[in-house]
Amino acid sequence: MKAFIAATWGQGRIPARWPRGTKTDLEEVGVKLKDYSIEMVSKAVLAVHPIVGALDEILLAYGLDAFAPHQPRDLCAHWLMGIEAQALTKAMLTLKREDNVVALPLHDGLIVARSSADRAILRLQEAYQEVAGAKPLVRVKGIGSSP
Repeated sequence: MKAFIAATWGQGRIPARWPRGTKTDLEEVGVKLKDYSIEMVSKAVLAVHPIVGALDEILLAYGLDAFAPHQPRDLCAHWLMGIEAQALTKAMLTLKREDNVVALPLHDGLIVARSSADRAILRLQEAYQEVAGAKPLVRVKGIGSSP
């Protein structure tokens, strides 16, 4: 499902076929792509998250057509990365200003001292709720922990 969502955000629409490299990537973690057609995964995702099928309307509602009039979906991944950057920045600033905790950004997460992990989770969830209107599930990884 993660590969499907990543392809959807990257293309700004539901993919008609699996992107190049998906088979190899999934085989590395023991998943056989032939067992999961794009149609089957699409149907399952849309049953749980129907909003994924409305990306064109969402992108237009947020005005992305002003930047890419013919293909606002080309900006989907960049728009989502911008939301993520806003939330991470807000969480880092709140941690520093209100909790005296230094946090460093890394991809879609934060690096903090182990003793500040609970506070960082709270601040990330608050920031995403404010910026994106959703509270994410946060996973903690540490030195010696598995991915």
